[in-house]
Amino acid sequence: MLAVSLGLVVLAAPPDLRASPAPVAGGDDDQVDILQPEDGTYYPDVPSTVDVAVEVTNDSALEIQDVSLEVNGVAQEMTCDGAGTCEWSVTLEEGMHEFRGVVVRNIGGPLFSQFVEIQVGGDPPGADGGTAASDEGTSSGGEAEPGTTSSDGGEDSDGGDASEPSETDDANGCACRASRTSAMPASMVLLGLVLIRRRRRL
Repeated sequence: MLAVSLGLVVLAAPPDLRASPAPVAGGDDDQVDILQPEDGTYYPDVPSTVDVAVEVTNDSALEIQDVSLEVNGVAQEMTCDGAGTCEWSVTLEEGMHEFRGVVVRNIGGPLFSQFVEIQVGGDPPGADGGTAASDEGTSSGGEAEPGTTSSDGGEDSDGGDASEPSETDDANGCACRASRTSAMPASMVLLGLVLIRRRRRL
């Protein structure tokens, strides 16, 4: 009876007093990085063979089971089975390509590296295929437009006849006045002759 009562007391103990399994060390200290190539690297040859190096650091109690490489989202066949540096050599055709390292541990989900993007073939990054700004507008280097008159040309839009007649008018006027004065003595002479003749008839 005493043994049965002790067993009932143990079973009736609250859950907080029961022994729990030892917690697993976290894995936050584990890290995976792509050492090469650098992000934005340009490979002019097509196709190009690219060497990829992935470094895995295992500073937690978790076990590194598998290290793989994804190229454009597709896992490569060769894998590594522990921490350290893992290398791949991949041949790529022309275009943009993206790498990512993936680590699988004994507990928890996968651990991913940063994305690294490279370019194979094509125009180099930052190449300027446009027209230089200095080449624009070179044909307008100070040439006068047709139909316009330079300010130094000296041409008068109203014609050149309005400013010149003053001299000719003065000349003609002087000539007219000269002919009138020269005609006055002749008329006086004729008038005198007429008067003389009339006097003689009287």
